[in-house]
Amino acid sequence: MGLDMYLDVVKEGKDLTIEEIRDRLYGFEDENTSLLETENVSYWRKVNAIHKWFVENVQDGVDDCEPYIVSQENVEDLIHTINKVLSLAKVNSSEQSEKIEELLPTSSGFFFGSTEYDDYYFEELERTKSILDNLLDGLKMGHYDGDVLIYTASW
Repeated sequence: MGLDMYLDVVKEGKDLTIEEIRDRLYGFEDENTSLLETENVSYWRKVNAIHKWFVENVQDGVDDCEPYIVSQENVEDLIHTINKVLSLAKVNSSEQSEKIEELLPTSSGFFFGSTEYDDYYFEELERTKSILDNLLDGLKMGHYDGDVLIYTASW
């Protein structure tokens, strides 16, 4: 039990509303529709700083375990934020630590994991950056035309 986070590509979901995507992801389709095909792009476990970022920047502050559409701009913004944090991490000072906490704060919650700015925090940022860099390359090259990115978390 804990914070599980998913970034998925919903195949051919570009022309659907978020409500239609939610219904079809959860199997509430009628006889004229089918479930959506998805491909997992990333899975995180208890990386609460990334979750908090999605809640604040994609979900309008609503943390409700529902799927939300993630734009290419969202991906670019998160990469930009991670890059800033990782560059600040190279300079070990209290001022830099405060800036890191301001840019990409951790978040406590029901089995959300550690709220420390420790090796795990920075390792997960490096891993997330690598995943998102590859995803962004694919988005820019048109590999996901017609598809939509969805972020979902559960705990």
